[in-house]
Amino acid sequence: MPEAIAAAATVQATAYGEGDYAAWEAFVEAHPRSNIYHSLAWKAVTEEGLGHRAIYLKAVDGGGSIRGVLPLFLIKGIAGRRLVSVPMRDRGGLLTLDRASARALLAEAVRLSRELRCAYLELRSLDEFDPELASEFGLAVSRHWVTTRVDLSAGVDRLWKALDRDAIRWAINKATRGGMTFEDDQSQAGIDLFYGLFVRTRTGMGIPPFPRNLFTAIWQHLISKGKARLFVVRQKGMPVHAMINFLSGDTFIPAYAAPQNEWRKSYPNEFMFWHTIRWAAEQGFRYYDFGADSPRQAGLLQFKRKWGGVPHPVSYVFHLNGRSQPPNFDSSSGSYDLVRKVWRRFPLPLSRALGAWATRQLS
Repeated sequence: MPEAIAAAATVQATAYGEGDYAAWEAFVEAHPRSNIYHSLAWKAVTEEGLGHRAIYLKAVDGGGSIRGVLPLFLIKGIAGRRLVSVPMRDRGGLLTLDRASARALLAEAVRLSRELRCAYLELRSLDEFDPELASEFGLAVSRHWVTTRVDLSAGVDRLWKALDRDAIRWAINKATRGGMTFEDDQSQAGIDLFYGLFVRTRTGMGIPPFPRNLFTAIWQHLISKGKARLFVVRQKGMPVHAMINFLSGDTFIPAYAAPQNEWRKSYPNEFMFWHTIRWAAEQGFRYYDFGADSPRQAGLLQFKRKWGGVPHPVSYVFHLNGRSQPPNFDSSSGSYDLVRKVWRRFPLPLSRALGAWATRQLS
């Protein structure tokens, strides 16, 4: 025990090196609160898919053992430079064994944010942030975003019975009677199909689509390695929905969805959600995590509760280098209405080209 205390007292934060691959992955795999965004596969996805520079930090004790990790990415865009853990997604952040390791990683991250002239440092996490560390480092903590989680441990039969009978079960049954099918497509060609649907979906919503390279990287580093799945819903052979899902420890995450609006009255969205929930439960996952939404999206949050989902606040933590308040990238706010209205009018090739630029700026 004294040796462990001494090792923790000498913990230092240093940069990840290629020789750390096995130790990093082993630490992440063993930690009970890790998620897919702590993995080195996600590092490759973000570097190759969005071009952001990765700055991965590890906390090591006097014996050289890893006691904590922090994946960071340097984002350069119209909103200025910032260090984020992790961009695009709603979690990542600190993963440590103790407060000493968290303190060392935070100190190094704050130092780097200043050295790189970043407007702020941002960490995202499912866990509530340590208030002592927040006070020590002068961090601003926001619990604005909410993710919705379904506990799958009850089993498929009980999950079905827990669904809203009039809204959800009715829609799934109608889709089934209409001949919809659910397919597991892990092929590289499936990414081409997905991306065509995805661009149409995002453009119709007035939201810039992510670049094609992102999904190529997801296939290469996640889907082909069994760390993600692509599912497709078809109506009489025609693809009407596709969704990329991440397999993160005990949690199934529907990450990128492409439902086709013209088919909405046939309920492909409900059909997809139910079949992925069933698949995840049968594969032994504990949680189905819908991902973070703004509290402004009351209708969407209510829809997710009809699946048995329980809201769970997500922590966004900021070290503000001279800013008076944290940034606001909540695209559901009224300030984005004009942008959405204009984007919906873009031809698909223009939306695809400009979307690659816009998402790199704002991710």
